[in-house]
Amino acid sequence: MTTMKYNKAQELLELIQKFVEADTWQESKQIVTANPQLLSEEIEHLFDFLIKANEAEHNKYIFTEYRQLLYRCRTEGIEAAFTKRPPKVKLAGILRELNKPDNFRSMPRRITLCQQALTYVSKTDDPKLWAELQTELGNSYAENLSHNKADNLEQSIICFKKALQVITRNTIPIMWASIMNNLANAYSSRSRGERSDNLEQAIAYFENALQVRTRSAIPIDWAQTMNNLGVAYIDRICGERSDNLEQAIACFENALQVRTRKAMLVDWAQTLNNFANAYFHRIQGKRTDNLEKAITCFENALQVRTYKTMPIDWAQTMNNLAAAYSERIQGMRANNLEKALVCYQKVLQVRTYSTMPVDWAQTMNNLASVYLYRIRGTRADNLEKSITYFENALRVRTREDMPVEWTLTKNNLANAYSDRLQGARSDNLEKAINHYKEALEVITYKTMPVDWAIIMSNLANAYNDRIRGKRSDNLEQAIACFEDTLKIKTRSAMPVEWATTMNDIANVYLYRIRGKRVDNLEQAIIYYQRALQVRTRSTMPVEWAQTMNNLASAYSERIQGVRTNNLKKSISYYQRALQVMTLETMPYEYRHLQRLLGHLYFSENNWQAAHTTYVAALQTTETLYTLDEGTPVGRQAELTSNQDLAARVGYCLAKLGRIEEAIEKVEQGRTRAFSENYNTTLLKMASETDQQAYGNATEQVKTLEKEMYTAGQENTRSRDEVLADLKAARTQLFVIVETLRQNVPNFMPEGLNFQSICQLATTLKQPLVYLLTTPTGSLALIVSFETTTFDEKQIIWLDDFTKESLNGLLYDTEEKQRYLHGTVLADFPLLNSVLTETVLPQLNQQLINSLVTRLKELGYSQAVLIPMDTLNLLPLHACTDFTFSFAPSARLLQAALNQTQPYTNVPLSLLGIGNPTAYGQIPLKYGPMEVANIAALFPNQQQLCENAATREAVLTTIYDKTHIHFSCHGVFNQNEPPDSALYLAGNDRLTVQDLILGTVDLARTQMVVLAACQTGITDFTKIPNEVIGFSGAFMQAGVPAIINTLWAVEEIATMLLLQRFYQLYLQENQPPVQALQQAQYWLRDATVEELGLVTLFQKIYLESEETDEEAFLSMQNYKTRLSEKPFAHPYYWAGFVFYGV
Repeated sequence: MTTMKYNKAQELLELIQKFVEADTWQESKQIVTANPQLLSEEIEHLFDFLIKANEAEHNKYIFTEYRQLLYRCRTEGIEAAFTKRPPKVKLAGILRELNKPDNFRSMPRRITLCQQALTYVSKTDDPKLWAELQTELGNSYAENLSHNKADNLEQSIICFKKALQVITRNTIPIMWASIMNNLANAYSSRSRGERSDNLEQAIAYFENALQVRTRSAIPIDWAQTMNNLGVAYIDRICGERSDNLEQAIACFENALQVRTRKAMLVDWAQTLNNFANAYFHRIQGKRTDNLEKAITCFENALQVRTYKTMPIDWAQTMNNLAAAYSERIQGMRANNLEKALVCYQKVLQVRTYSTMPVDWAQTMNNLASVYLYRIRGTRADNLEKSITYFENALRVRTREDMPVEWTLTKNNLANAYSDRLQGARSDNLEKAINHYKEALEVITYKTMPVDWAIIMSNLANAYNDRIRGKRSDNLEQAIACFEDTLKIKTRSAMPVEWATTMNDIANVYLYRIRGKRVDNLEQAIIYYQRALQVRTRSTMPVEWAQTMNNLASAYSERIQGVRTNNLKKSISYYQRALQVMTLETMPYEYRHLQRLLGHLYFSENNWQAAHTTYVAALQTTETLYTLDEGTPVGRQAELTSNQDLAARVGYCLAKLGRIEEAIEKVEQGRTRAFSENYNTTLLKMASETDQQAYGNATEQVKTLEKEMYTAGQENTRSRDEVLADLKAARTQLFVIVETLRQNVPNFMPEGLNFQSICQLATTLKQPLVYLLTTPTGSLALIVSFETTTFDEKQIIWLDDFTKESLNGLLYDTEEKQRYLHGTVLADFPLLNSVLTETVLPQLNQQLINSLVTRLKELGYSQAVLIPMDTLNLLPLHACTDFTFSFAPSARLLQAALNQTQPYTNVPLSLLGIGNPTAYGQIPLKYGPMEVANIAALFPNQQQLCENAATREAVLTTIYDKTHIHFSCHGVFNQNEPPDSALYLAGNDRLTVQDLILGTVDLARTQMVVLAACQTGITDFTKIPNEVIGFSGAFMQAGVPAIINTLWAVEEIATMLLLQRFYQLYLQENQPPVQALQQAQYWLRDATVEELGLVTLFQKIYLESEETDEEAFLSMQNYKTRLSEKPFAHPYYWAGFVFYGV
């Protein structure tokens, strides 16, 4: 080499390179033919140089084989040498392909090439090249992202272990250390086998590699392995978690001594990212400090790992930064979560399902977790997004390919379903339980004990909340799950989690059904007291207050000991909890505590104290309701939280002799959401400036309220500082609301006062009767239309009928089915029996009889009844001959009267909808006949029957009609009452929600008759005092009179009853409420002959040209029963209810 001239040597080297890298066999031949200097002896020397200079065995092999090819060209001739291609030359071509830049990026291609090469090389003949190819194949499998990752890693491990059969520390130490490092990486990522064992193997292999890769001998490789070892310690399961993380930090600090920003910029950023991860998970030190350090390191790493230059690494660090912000303590929680969301959404620009499915799934899981706990936006929407993203993650995180990740995402998805607001609560909890159980099939007590304990606790809480199944069985399951978790959650190892479990077990014992009640309560108290050994006011004030609240509840129920002493303790514990859970700092919890304390005072007949605490709870609800304006689910949650408080406050005030206040409070507790459903629309009428100010002020208050939960912790603002900002923000919000009320009439109305209610009674010329039920008894308050003062005779105490009595009529028990089962599920035999055997007799005896007697004593013959809570689900009017109409609230009735007042003198007209041909519904055979007979009584009428009764046709013809008659199918949606519907033609529907949102123009409508099933049933599970159903919805839309049904009604009875109603109303000029009552009595008392049933069915039979077999049989049947009263049973007539005036 030294004797050759440099330039000539360089030219020959370039020619050799061109020859070796030729794409085809023919191209190689052409290069030799065109360049005879390749056949010179100098070429031999250059090939010797190249073979000696290359450490990689496959490169040595390539040069050796191509030298042999040129030798054959010299000795045999070019044509003869290229005629037959020897296997070794084919191998050299494959190895050459491996060296091409394009193939470095294509792992599937590299895997194929390595496998092809290994068909020509054996461990016996060429062990070093065979081992090198096995190593290369292992690396390619490890980096292959286009196929099953789990299978690839298994193949990778196999290849590395094969290579190590040849490559030993003694023979080729540097290569041995490299394979050890790569084998360790494979075990770190492995999903098959026990995770803990895999990580122990990885750590052992990394430490083996470090025996050769020392800082002094091979500093760069040493730093690489140190970095990898640190990652393994972060993930390690064996040993103490805190020690592992400290070990990881030490490894990264070591690596950063070599991987500096100046010397190794990219590697520095990689290790800094990992270093930040260790601090993110760190247990030792202050959590706030650790997270801030993690965030700083992630942000520093992102100065190098940019989207443009290193998109994959940028996405990894951005994902980690998002995780740190989602856990961050310092700063406002709401802001931190929003930063996390932004980061995750950026990450998904790189991590796509098609290109990086595993990483995409990880980010989807993390994004879902942020939405699960997000503060801004609506809770319901956030949870739906969370569920969607978790389900997306599970498209990749399958049980087969990624069992650990699959399990953790399953647990997270279950948590989302446990909290879910949309859909049926019972369905959501069943889904949660199933997801938890599936997760526990993979994560076991032995394999991942801490995660197993977490999921078991979640499952226990789900069983505690479960609606389906026997309540007693569910509670026993919850106790068993919690007790299992205590194998891991010990006081010494996990004191905080232990205390939480103590509190949770106590909660179950507090409501346990099995065993003796006295023993269960004592057990609950013991568990709460244990929890308080860790949950102290100084170290964990919020959790301490929660357990204090629970302990107070246990003492309020306690059987052992002296009752007065137990009550004193209970009150003391509630009051102590209120020292932490204040109105300013924790309004939701404050309201809950005031409510519970009020219940305690109420049960002891301490009316003044009960009233004071209830009012505090109600005032808090008003504040929170304002904050959730424009958020339907949020508003509903606020109303649900205080559903029975208005009745209880009214009861307390009546006991205290403050009757006018009692009536105002009861009225305020009715149809709040209905009266304010247009607030979102009304808000749009305000100026853009006012709208923006309202939105900003609301968001600021909500954000500061959430910040109060962490205020005062390390590196956070003090509670006093946050509280001052919160008070100022609330003041600003209420100023904005007052401004809006001045500029937009009816925005967030405050309700009717007593004088306004009396004025409404005067306008109606009949009394309003508020009827409410409490655990102590019921109460009727009569608002006279003759005077604005209150007499003792207008108060009726109905002590025999309690909330327990009401629930006993309505709801199923494990032993017996009750009224709502018959009405909602259309169980006619059950409904028939409960109506006559329990419902009507008990209502009459314990509730209605005394009320009617008093009303008659006062000289009244009719009244408007405003029943509280779920009383409106019952046929109260059917217990008596007194004339009752119903109203959801005085406020809603007044609004409907105001809206229709300008149209009271317009000519009567009818829109009749008969038997719409709705998909999936049985035709109403007599619907068109019913509509036609009624239409004949109106001077102006329009009929939409069968296919003509589409939604579009109804909405375009309804606006100018005074009377609307629906003879169609209806259904009450128990899970989503606003979705309760009247079925129209095809797939069309008219829902309660349509009416609430003002979709239907009913300004001229004076009456709506709903001859459809279940149109009088209203929400009885969430917010019964809102009367969410057709009666309230039509009245809000401006209709002052509505007839609807409490259950699925019989078709012929309905037709006859309503025809009689219209005759009495239109032809005999009876007021509609009396007309309905008289029509019901007529149907009840009339015989077959008086009803004309034989004639009716004979006419139908003849009009069908004697083809209607059903009509013929009915005709024949009724001919033998002329004197019978076929519709005497209340089922046929008592379900029709008149709402309004």
